Amino acid sequence: TILRYYYSFSAFFNIVRNSQNQPSANLINLPAFRSSGRKESTEADRFEANRTIYGIDTIPRIARRHTVIIERDAKIMKSAPEGIEIYPIFVSDQSRQYMRTLISILWISFFPLAAAAQDDDLSYRLKKVIKDKKAEIGIAVILDAQDTVTVNNDDRYPLMSVFKFHQALAVADYLDRNGLTPDTEIFIPEEELVPDTYSPLREEFPEGEISLSVSRLLEYSLQLSDNNACDILFEHTGGPAATDRYVRSLGLHDFAIAATEQQMHDDPPTCYENWSTPLEAAALLELLVTEQILTPTLREMIRQNLISCKTGADRLPKPLSGTGAVIGHKTGTSDRDERGIFAGTNDLGFVILPDGTRYTIAVFIKDSAENPETNARIIADISETVYRYVHDEYRENDIRPGKKHVDKGAGIGFESDYFY
Repeated sequence: TILRYYYSFSAFFNIVRNSQNQPSANLINLPAFRSSGRKESTEADRFEANRTIYGIDTIPRIARRHTVIIERDAKIMKSAPEGIEIYPIFVSDQSRQYMRTLISILWISFFPLAAAAQDDDLSYRLKKVIKDKKAEIGIAVILDAQDTVTVNNDDRYPLMSVFKFHQALAVADYLDRNGLTPDTEIFIPEEELVPDTYSPLREEFPEGEISLSVSRLLEYSLQLSDNNACDILFEHTGGPAATDRYVRSLGLHDFAIAATEQQMHDDPPTCYENWSTPLEAAALLELLVTEQILTPTLREMIRQNLISCKTGADRLPKPLSGTGAVIGHKTGTSDRDERGIFAGTNDLGFVILPDGTRYTIAVFIKDSAENPETNARIIADISETVYRYVHDEYRENDIRPGKKHVDKGAGIGFESDYFY
């Protein structure tokens, strides 16, 4: 249908364009027709002339019925093949108006088709969600490890506490390389529980002088986004540089981990030194989700911490409530600076629908002049848009890799080659 409209529109456009600046006349009054001894041109005359000169026979029949020959100079007439008579026929005002009207009808008919096709595109829908927001918003979605959608991905977004996920992977690798288990304990003196920073750990153990396992510290860091727990883990596993090195060893490059929580607290602009594109962050989470890194025990430890995340319930998880979907995610949030700007409000997560369809999503909001509630709502709206697209349309294509149809008696379910 679209092709038919396109060719018809093109044919009529060329006819009207070629008819510009031509004298208006009725066909039977043209001197050329009088001199030929014929009273009128036939449909065969018009069609054959159009075919010879303009190649009109390549367009659909819907256009052929309404075409007339338009001669502009003697050269065209002389170029006609032997045996074919070409008559100089001009388009009347009435015919020209008719063609313009028909072009308008065709264009009006075609435009909704183009708009509908555009509306089916996930990136277009996401752009509608973030339109006119007072912030730079980057989005990346990886659908079932094969389809990728990004919006505003070509910039560096401050990760804020999302980088604690990067750190968790590096900590797990540190344990594996050094023959340690997640139960390995770390002694925490009082001076390492820094005041004036977000730390449920310090609130629970204000005097310090305790020993906690690495797995417990990861719970504080990933589930509660505890800043002290994060820096304690840095202190014992090589710091930001070791995390940066490990993630780069996985083949990722569009990111940087360079500062601790304390450094960002002491000098807020330092937060921009821990950055990533949305797609690179989603790709890193995808490596965990698709079981391409770490041992099964360490992977599961991190995955369960992400599923048990206590922060950002009003962000990616909000529209998934009651759907039966499983979400694991890690949030990141800056303070408001003296300009009233939030450097970063983020959420990175994976979502698994009840039938096994899966996607990874990163939403990073940079330099936002919106209030915290609006920033959270933007992320939630993006999450809902992606969920509805995946639930209502994407899985209907039946192109999801790694899935096995399973008859569960009451209906059709899915087994996933990833987790379930």
